[in-house]
Amino acid sequence: MDLFKTRFFTIWLFGALVLALSLPFWWVGALAGGQAPDWLPINLPLAALMTFNPGLAALVITGWESGGGAAKALLARCLDGARVRDRRWWTPAVLLFPGVLGLAFLWTLGRGEAPVVDVGAFASAPVLFALFLVGALGEELGWQGFAYERLAPRLGALPAALGLGVLWALWHVVPLRQAERATDWIVWHATGQVLVRVILTWIYLNTGRSVLAVAVCHALSNVSEFLVPNYGSSYDPAATTVILTGVVLGILAIWGPNLQIDRAADASAPKPPTLFEVTKRWLYAHGRPNPLARWLNAGWAAVHAWGVAPNWLVTLEVVGRRSGRVIRFPLVMAVVDGERYLASMLGPKALWVQNVAAAEGRARLLHGKREAVRLVSVPVADRAPVLKAYLQVAPGARPHVPIDKDAPLEAFAAIAEQVPVYRVEPWT
Repeated sequence: MDLFKTRFFTIWLFGALVLALSLPFWWVGALAGGQAPDWLPINLPLAALMTFNPGLAALVITGWESGGGAAKALLARCLDGARVRDRRWWTPAVLLFPGVLGLAFLWTLGRGEAPVVDVGAFASAPVLFALFLVGALGEELGWQGFAYERLAPRLGALPAALGLGVLWALWHVVPLRQAERATDWIVWHATGQVLVRVILTWIYLNTGRSVLAVAVCHALSNVSEFLVPNYGSSYDPAATTVILTGVVLGILAIWGPNLQIDRAADASAPKPPTLFEVTKRWLYAHGRPNPLARWLNAGWAAVHAWGVAPNWLVTLEVVGRRSGRVIRFPLVMAVVDGERYLASMLGPKALWVQNVAAAEGRARLLHGKREAVRLVSVPVADRAPVLKAYLQVAPGARPHVPIDKDAPLEAFAAIAEQVPVYRVEPWT
């Protein structure tokens, strides 16, 4: 075996070649003072033009190893969207990072910082996306399409992703210094980049190893960063990294260190959870709403109470068993044989269930008007048809109830004890 052509050795060669190709860009950036031209609104250093070096290094090594045909096949992966067999994975690829940066912006507002939002900046989003996509293809052809494929068989998915993430973050330090970023800013941003590499690897593996899908996700992370909310002026790497940590922990909790579910190993395995399901479970981890969920619930409670939503979306008012204050909960109402019912997707420990029990069933329903009601617990034996009707109209409850919405009634009867159900009766 030729040591210099072993797949693992070429990782070291790849890193050295990327470094060698980047040195001239760093030198030019230093001579030019690091900054991009004045006509470019975003704070992007000239050294950022090194973005094509990972892809170029991968093509050179692949051609040296296996010939020009292999290098052309690798280059063709820039347009490998056909690898994405499950089209649902385009959803997290497109929406995940805009969502993360949007939450980071809300975090900034929550701290009392209210930056000026330049709405006109968002008009540049298509142009920025096109530019960043070209650059992301140059990077991801090397990082995921080449380097990851060499590291993962030996290290495993998560260690390979973390290793590449560290290398990727270090590679960006010089351009960030040239952009005059503070040391603490760079440390937080670099930590976030390691987490982003784990997320990109997760996207890569679950999209059939599509370089294009990862590049789209990568490009949108850059676009989102530079448009929060005024050409990146309010981008906070610390807040973003904290949110990214939650995303990565959620991925590991659901998909494990392999970052994907092995469909071939168990053909009868359930479908992988969707991004919506993962998000809902995170919002209500351990059966209780986290701070973001409580904030969202307050908003939905107001919407349901106004009566502008469909009539099965209601707000429950009940006196808190400890505070003595009236507390609102947004709920979904099911109707079976003309009777109205409420169910608890979080089980008997849900706060509203405990408050209703303490209030002996007395409560109010709001949907355009306020109605005094009495909630009567439905016996376990009678809950199955109600639960089936409930899941039909409550998609947000499905990630928390361990059964398919179209399962037979016998299946609902088996889990009925876990889900409290109340019949809504007028208070007299």
